[in-house]
Amino acid sequence: MKKLALIAVVAATSLALSTGALAHDDGGGDGGGSGGSGSCTPCSFQGVYVGAPLNQAVSLSGSNVNATASGSSSYANNNIATNTFGVKIMAATNQVASISGSNVNATASGANSEAKNNLASNIGPVYVAAALNQAVSASGSNINATASGAWSQAVNNLATNNGCQTCSAPLPR
Repeated sequence: MKKLALIAVVAATSLALSTGALAHDDGGGDGGGSGGSGSCTPCSFQGVYVGAPLNQAVSLSGSNVNATASGSSSYANNNIATNTFGVKIMAATNQVASISGSNVNATASGANSEAKNNLASNIGPVYVAAALNQAVSASGSNINATASGAWSQAVNNLATNNGCQTCSAPLPR
């Protein structure tokens, strides 16, 4: 219960700003296609396969982690104790990010730009068939995502499974 309260506090105090026109979803889906509902298929696996117990842990103390991008369709991502491009979890997995007195910043500028901080998360199609523990602990730290420009967006994923890239990333990969 203590972990859940801490995660809620971190999520509530993290900052995600987007200026310019609102982010949009053109319904194109992730991986091509022409139109559609914008929904994802969580079982379409393409990326990371976890078949044996996995522990991903990152500890930052007095550190700065910065991702910066500029220009049209640019993106800045910080991936900390995170699996991206889809993940299939078939064995016990722990993902932990412990941050103390640190700054994690993603900044992107330009039309269709994107800034993301992914901490202790799984991004892309996610299939979980085993025990999964995800935790982010932040003390005296800042977790900021800032994007500016038309159709830009800023996202903080903290201890999450975000299986719908079209919901959080309108840019093609």
